[in-house]
Amino acid sequence: DGHDYVENSIVGNDNLTTIDLISVKKLPDYAFMSCENLLSTSYGEEMQYIGALPYRNCRSLTQIDIPETNPYVRFGNMILYTTNKTNEQGVSGLEIVECLEGRGNNGTNSSPFKVGESSGDTYLSEVVSIAKEAFSYCDEITEADLSTTSISVLPERCFYKAKKLDTVILPDSIAVIGEEAFLDTNSNRIEVTIPNAQCAIGETAFDLASGQKVTIRGPQYDATGTKTSAIYNYYL
Repeated sequence: DGHDYVENSIVGNDNLTTIDLISVKKLPDYAFMSCENLLSTSYGEEMQYIGALPYRNCRSLTQIDIPETNPYVRFGNMILYTTNKTNEQGVSGLEIVECLEGRGNNGTNSSPFKVGESSGDTYLSEVVSIAKEAFSYCDEITEADLSTTSISVLPERCFYKAKKLDTVILPDSIAVIGEEAFLDTNSNRIEVTIPNAQCAIGETAFDLASGQKVTIRGPQYDATGTKTSAIYNYYL
């Protein structure tokens, strides 16, 4: 089939290349963990619940076929979404469940290494929530522009081990950045745009212990509280 078989972990079914899940309604957490040669899968109309990181370490997986008649799940540009999610602010829309780890690996696929509407991620404007660790282990992604989403929380370990990530742009609605959200990302410098000056940042959100240099770009206010221009704060 032209696929070079991979074996980097003793966990998982290394002979599985494709699987039909037409009759399945629920995928549990880590359902296909380390099925390293899985290339594609397909859902039916009733697939409606997706657990945490169902395709962890499935770096060859590029395609999930979902019928248009399925109202619960969407897939586009190697990102898996669930629908009918309501966030902490009461806003309903999509939740990003998992970005497939092969995203941006142009050696095996043509997916972009930047996440954002300009890169073809057309569902982002409907996103109101991101699941924990959704972008973890995506070590080819360099930039994530989430400014068109309506998320209020960047969850724990959202970008854990996204080794090349150096730029993140968050939306005006962002209120919380969770613990270890950027743990073990770019070891040199990362720049994060946080439009909301009241955003709460977890103590371990950034990987400062490893010497990571962080630039936080955010709003500046004058004495009357008026937003004037962007400023940069450096954490060394």
